[in-house]
This record gives sequence, structure tokens and C-alpha cells, in this order.
Amino acid sequence: MHSYKHLYVLLILVIIVSISLSDDTLNEEPNQENQCAQYCLKVFLWNSVTMQQKLEACDKKNSQIAAMQSQLAVLKLKEKTYERTIIDKDEQCKSKGKLYDEVYSIRNKVENLLAQTDRESKHLVELLKQLEAYRRAIEMKDERIKSLESTLQINSLMLETCKTNLSSSPAALMIMDSKREIQAKVYESSCINIGNSSDIWEIKVPGIEPFPVPCDGRIAGPGWIVIQRRVDNAVDFNRSWQEYRDGFGDLDGNLFIGLEKIYRMTNSRPHELYIHLENFNDTIRFARYNNFSIGSEKDAYQLKVLGRFSGDAGDSLQFERGMKFTTFDRDNDNRSFDNCAIERNGGWWYNQCSRANLNGRYLKYEEDKWDGIWWWSWQKSITLKSVQMLIRPITKK
Repeated sequence: MHSYKHLYVLLILVIIVSISLSDDTLNEEPNQENQCAQYCLKVFLWNSVTMQQKLEACDKKNSQIAAMQSQLAVLKLKEKTYERTIIDKDEQCKSKGKLYDEVYSIRNKVENLLAQTDRESKHLVELLKQLEAYRRAIEMKDERIKSLESTLQINSLMLETCKTNLSSSPAALMIMDSKREIQAKVYESSCINIGNSSDIWEIKVPGIEPFPVPCDGRIAGPGWIVIQRRVDNAVDFNRSWQEYRDGFGDLDGNLFIGLEKIYRMTNSRPHELYIHLENFNDTIRFARYNNFSIGSEKDAYQLKVLGRFSGDAGDSLQFERGMKFTTFDRDNDNRSFDNCAIERNGGWWYNQCSRANLNGRYLKYEEDKWDGIWWWSWQKSITLKSVQMLIRPITKK
């Protein structure tokens, strides 16, 4: 810009000189020098203008170069920043690579430990099965020993009686022999000693005459007694108090063994309960309780003891724990405005009312019915194809 000011001053001076020369030429005749001066002036002016344009172009280029240099400096700074970032990322990648290697190594160790644990678990399960088999064998031996001890006591008594009655008459001896035969009959107190048999056996428990029971060794192992079974609609389970007390049905089919018998069995020694459930898709589930007993008729056969639950059907019986038994003619439930046995179509340990209805109305097809046979924690009130309730004495392990 400073050079432009000098150029403007020079240009003004040249113009003034040119005007003065033009005035002189008006008064004097043209000569060769004047013509040369004018020509030189024109050449000078043209060169000055051309030089000015080139200077302006040069200044413009300088400005562009300065801007480009500034941009280049910024780009170099960015390049250094990118280089630093690349170096940092590379270090991070190397660290992640090491971390991945460590994780992979740890995962391999965990997989090896899991495989080893699985093998040890299977081995442990096999050992537990063997222990269970040994325990069952010991239980059966214990039952057999008890039976033999009882037989020995009876035989000893018979021997003593024979010794004291050797001098009796033949008729008296015949009567004594018949009595001895009756006394000598030994009953099992459960199905434990019967093993895997699923036949009907006669048992004897304190407080009640001998009675037949269906044993089962197929559903959940040996030694179980079936106390309730539903397989079709041949037997109506909407029964009176007396019928539920004494029992009803067919020992080979639908049955309820009787509340009095269940009370006598579970009162004589601790029992466990197993509930076998099957739906109309032939899917089987179970619920098992490690302790089970009910009260006497004086207590309305109250569900007094219900132990720890296990199984895959869910626990639908705890809601009824502590409840008395209810039938259509004996209302012991906790519902004040009606009788659950009438609503649910069968006797049970109703609360208000229940979460299981195994003595309800048997339906030939799967339906959603409150008065049907169902187990709430498995498939709500959808009816079941068959159910069985079984009990077995608990023996010391």
C-alpha cells in the first residue's frame, strides 16, 4: 500500500506536466522534441499502469500465499495431533489384545473347571443313587427284622402255652390251635418291606383293624401306599363326611383310602407325601413333601403337618396347611358365605377355597373349570387327566 501512494503522487505530477506541455504546444509550433516528450509520457503512463496492475496481482498472490501458509501450519498441527492419536490408539489396541488373550485364557480355565465340575456332579449323583439304594435296602431289612422279631415273640408265647397245656384234652387243644393260627398271622405295617411290588397288600397299624392297601413301586420308587387315585369318571368324589372318613372306590382304580386310615398311618410313624400329576398332553409332573400327617376325626382330620416341598409341579398345597377337611355336609373351610366343597364338587382341606382341587369333578377333556381336577401352580385351573396321592414311612438315614 505504501508503494501505491508514491505511484499516485508520481502519476499526478506527470498529468500536471502533460497539461502544461499541452498548453505550450498550443502557442508554439510542434517540434520533434515535444512530440518525443508526449510519446515518452504515454509510454511511461502505460508502463506505470501495467506495473500497478502487476503489483496489485503480486500483493494478491502474497495474501493468498500467507493464507495458505496459515492453513498449512494448521494442517501440520492437526497432523501431529492425529499422529499422537494414532500412537495412543495403537497402544490401546495392544493393551486390548493382551486383555483379550487374558480373557480367552480365563474362559478356557472356566470351561475346564465347569467340565470337571459336571463330571464330579455326575459322579456325585451316581454315589447318591447308590446311597439311596443302600438306604432302601437297609429299611427293608429293618422292616423284615421287626416282622421276624414279632413272629419270634408270638412263637415264644405259643411255645410257653404248649408247655403249660400238654395235659389238656384234644378238644381244648384244637381250640387253642385255631387261636394260635389267628394270633400267628403277621401283617406288614406299610409297603416298605414289599419292595417294588404294585399289588394289593393287607397291612396293620395301631388303633384300627387290618385293611388292604394298593402298594406302588413304579411311580416314585418302592414302598409307597396309594391313598387317592383319579383315572376316569367312573367314581363320583362328591361324597359325604362318613364316606370320606371310611374310604370309597376301587383299590385297582379310582379310590380314596379313607381319612381314618390316613390318620392312623401318619400318626403311627412319620410319613412323606408324593403327588403324581398328568395332563391331557401326557406330560407328567410331581410335588413331594418330606413330612405329612393329619389329625383325628376329633380335629376334623386337620392337615397338621406338611413338610418341605420339592418337585417340578410347584407347591399348591401349602395354602391348605392347617385346614380341616370339608365335605358338602360338613363345612370347615374359611369361607363364611358358602361351602367350598359344594362349589368345587368334592371334599378337601379347603381354605378359601384352595389352590389344588384333586377331588373335584373328573372331565374327559382339558377344560378350564373351577370344579374340575387341577393343580394351580402348574397349569392354573386347567383340568388334569389323572392324579395320584401316595404316602410312605420316613425311615432313619
